[in-house]
Amino acid sequence: MNQMRGQIAARILSYPGVRALGSVLLLTVASPGAGAFSLESLTSAAESSGRNAPLLSAVARVGAGGPDVPMAAARRVANARLPLAFEPVSEGAPAGAGYVAQGQGYTVFVGPEGALLALPTGTGNSGDPAVSVPSGRFERRRASASALELVGVRLEGASSAATAEAQAPLSGRIHRLKGNDPRQWQIGIQPHARVVYRGVYPGIDVAYYGNNRELEYDLHVAPGVSVASARLRFDGVRRVRLSEDGGLELETGKGKLLQRRPVAYQVRPGGKDAVEVAYRLNEDGSVGFEVGTHDAARPLVIDPVLSYSTLVGGLGLDQCWDIAVDSQGSAYVAGETESPNFSAIRVASTNSFRTNFQGGLTGVAGDAFVGKLNHDGTSFEWLTFLGGVDLDVAFAIGLAAGGEPVVAGFTTSTNFPITTGALQSTIDGLTNRFTTRLPLEAFVTRLKADGSGLVASTFFGGSGEDQVIDLVVADSGSVAAVGSTTSTNLVFPASSGQSTNGGSTDGFLAVFDANLGALVSGTYLGGSSFDTLEGVALGDGGVVHAVGLTFSTNLTVMGGGSPTNSGGADILRAGVRGADGSFVYAQYFGGNSDDLGLRLTRGQDGAFWVVGQTISTNLPVIHPLQSTNAGGIDALLARLSADGMSVEFSSYYGGASTDILWDGRSDAAGRLHFVGESLSIVLPGISTNVSLYATNSGFIDLVIGRLAPDLSVEATFIGGGGDDVAYAVDLDPAGNAYIAGRVRSVGTFPISSTNVAQTVYGGGRSDGCVIKVAYEPSLTAALAGDGVVVSWPAPNPGFVLETAPVRSAEPAQWTAVEGSVSLAGRRHEVRLPLAATNCLFRLRWAD
Repeated sequence: MNQMRGQIAARILSYPGVRALGSVLLLTVASPGAGAFSLESLTSAAESSGRNAPLLSAVARVGAGGPDVPMAAARRVANARLPLAFEPVSEGAPAGAGYVAQGQGYTVFVGPEGALLALPTGTGNSGDPAVSVPSGRFERRRASASALELVGVRLEGASSAATAEAQAPLSGRIHRLKGNDPRQWQIGIQPHARVVYRGVYPGIDVAYYGNNRELEYDLHVAPGVSVASARLRFDGVRRVRLSEDGGLELETGKGKLLQRRPVAYQVRPGGKDAVEVAYRLNEDGSVGFEVGTHDAARPLVIDPVLSYSTLVGGLGLDQCWDIAVDSQGSAYVAGETESPNFSAIRVASTNSFRTNFQGGLTGVAGDAFVGKLNHDGTSFEWLTFLGGVDLDVAFAIGLAAGGEPVVAGFTTSTNFPITTGALQSTIDGLTNRFTTRLPLEAFVTRLKADGSGLVASTFFGGSGEDQVIDLVVADSGSVAAVGSTTSTNLVFPASSGQSTNGGSTDGFLAVFDANLGALVSGTYLGGSSFDTLEGVALGDGGVVHAVGLTFSTNLTVMGGGSPTNSGGADILRAGVRGADGSFVYAQYFGGNSDDLGLRLTRGQDGAFWVVGQTISTNLPVIHPLQSTNAGGIDALLARLSADGMSVEFSSYYGGASTDILWDGRSDAAGRLHFVGESLSIVLPGISTNVSLYATNSGFIDLVIGRLAPDLSVEATFIGGGGDDVAYAVDLDPAGNAYIAGRVRSVGTFPISSTNVAQTVYGGGRSDGCVIKVAYEPSLTAALAGDGVVVSWPAPNPGFVLETAPVRSAEPAQWTAVEGSVSLAGRRHEVRLPLAATNCLFRLRWAD
C-alpha cells in the first residue's frame, strides 16, 4: 500500500526559480556537493558569496570514478515577460465587469466602460509569536481580514453596450466546483491573453492585455475618427498629476499608481509609424489625449501602460498545507485561500493560471484549493477551488492509484459539493467558532485526475466540530484519515476500538472505502482531556498507525511503553487494525512538559519516523543527535520500530529559541528529510559550508534538512524578515524534496529570477509557497553491448548531459552530448557509441 498521503515521485520544478505568483510562491533550491544547499539563480546576496558556477553532478567515466565536482548557485536570469490571463468574471464581480485578470500585485476587472483595480491594504507582515501548545494545523490556521482599495480607470462617456471579444487563447483550463449542484459548476474555462471591446466610442475600440503582468489598454481609432471623444477618469484616487516624463501619477491611499507616457502609432506594410501623443489634464478632472500630425486615412493606436509601483499582492490569507507528487513528476498542492484575487495567476509560462476566489465571508472565510503543477513546474495544468458559500480548508492530500487526488480538511459550507451515494450528505454540527453562524464538518473528496469534477465526496462528522488533518490512500483506493472531533455521536462500525468520546476533544481514525460511500472501520482515540491525531501512515498486516498529542491522563494503554502521561501533553501513538478498528497498541511518549507528534511517515525499511515539538527538559532520548533541550520549544525526532510499538531513536533538535518540525519523509538511503520553522540563530547541521543561509534571516525562518542513518545532519534556513514556515514535504524517487508552506516576509523572502513572473510578496496576511530542493544526482557510465550507457536517477529533467575528453590539461572542454534521453526504470538514460569509453561526463542545470 502507498505511504502516507500517497506514494510520491516528482519533478515539481525542473528548472530552478520562482514558479508562481500572487499568493503562491514557488521556489527551487538546488543542493550542491555532499548535501550542501544552494539556491539556483538567487538574488544579489547569493551572488556576492562567490557561488557563480553552474549546478553540476559529480563527473563520471566508464570503469572509473571521477573526482567530485563542486556545485553552487548559478547566476541571475532576467525576468520572463508574461501576459495577463483574462477569464470571464463570476458571481460577486463589480457591476459592468466582463473579464478579470491578476496583475503584479493587484486584481483587474475590465469592461466596456473601463478597468477596476483591486489593491490590497494589508501588508502581510504580521507574524504571530510562536504559538503555545496545542499547535497542530487546525489551531495554527487563523482567518485574517484584508480590506481592498479600489481604483477605477473609467472611459468617460463610453457605451455600456460595447461587445467583448476574447482573443489569444492560452493553454490550460480553469475548473470551479462551487457548491453541491454540479449544474452550477464551471468546467474547462478558457483563459485569454487579450480582450477587445468593440464600439466603446463611435469608431473607437479598446483592447486590454498585459505585458510582464502590467495592464495595457490600447485605443484603436478608425480612419477619419477624432480621438477627442476618448476621456479617462480615475476613480478612487486622491490626486492626478502629470509626471516629469509625460506620464500620470495617481495618488492612492496605498501608494502611487504610475501610468506611463502614452505611445501612438499607425501600422503600414513592413512596420509602424510613430505618432506624437501626450496626456491632457482637463479642467473637469478627466484626462484626454493630444495627438500630433498623422495620416487620418489610416487607423491610429494609442497605448497607455498601467503599473503599480508599491509592494502589493494577494488580498487575503493563502497557505499551502500539503503536497503530493506522482510518478510522472507532477506535483499536487492543497491548501486554503481567502484572497478574492486567487485567480488567473500566471505561473512562469503563458499556459498557467489560478482561478477566482468566490466563496466565503470576506476576511473570515475562504476556499480550499487543489492544483496540479506540470512536470517542470512552469504551469498549473489545472487549478480547482473546492468549497461552498462559507469556510473551506484542505489540510491533506494524497494520490489514488489512478492519479486522482484525494483531499480532506474541514468545511462550514452547507452546500459543499457532495456526490450521490456519499457516506454522509449533510452537515450535523455546532456553530462555527469563526463565523458564529455556520457549522463545521470534516470532508473527504476524491477528484477526477484532470481536476474537472468529482469521483466521490462526503462529509464526515457529528454534532460537534470535526476536521481531518491527515490522510493516506491505499493501493486499493481506501482512505485512512485522522483528525480531531468534539462530537459525541460519530457513527463507527460496532467493532470500533473506542466507540465513545472520552473527553471534550478526541482524536479519531476513520477508514473509508474507495467510493467514500461506506466506513470500513473507525475509532475515537482519547481520554478525558484534549486529544488529537495529526499524522497517519500504513503499516504491515493492514495496521494503520497514527500519531498526535494528548493531555489526558487516563488513556487505555496497551502494547507496552509508558503507562502514564509524563506531564502536560504527551505524544500519542497508536496502531489500529484497518479492517475492524480494533487497537493493536496505544502509548504515551514524552517528558515533563508538552510534547507533540505532528506527522508520521514510514520509511522504505518499514520503520516509522515521528516529527514534532517538545518543551520537556527530560524527553526520553535514545541514541540522540542532541541530548538536551536547547531552548524553550525544541523540535523532536523519533524513529519507531516496524510494528510501531518500540522507540528506537529519539532526540531533541533545536537552538536557543523556538523550533518546530511539521513534516518528514524517509528516502531510499534511509535519510529523513524534515521541514519546519525556527526562531533560533543556530541549529544542528547548519553551517557556512553546507547551508544556503547559515543564520536566521527574520522573525521565523523555514527549515529544511536531512538526517542520515549515521546521525549526520545537513540543514538550511530559508526566509526573509517575516514569519516563514514549511508545513509539508514529499520526495521523488531520485531523492529530491518538495516542500509546501507559507510566507509572510514582504520583499525579503529569497526568490530566484529564472522564469519569474512575480518576484514580490503577494499580499495579505500570508502567501503560500512551494519549494524544490534538488540534490546532486549520481551519474554513472558503463559499457553495454557495443556502446556506453550514461544514466542518472529519475525524475531529474532539469539537467543537461555534457562530455569532455579525458585529458590532463585543465580546464576540461565541456560540450553537450548529442543523444536522446530515454527513461529506463527509474533512471534517465543516454546510449552512446563505444568511443565514449574514453570520455568524462557530467550533468549541468539547463539554462
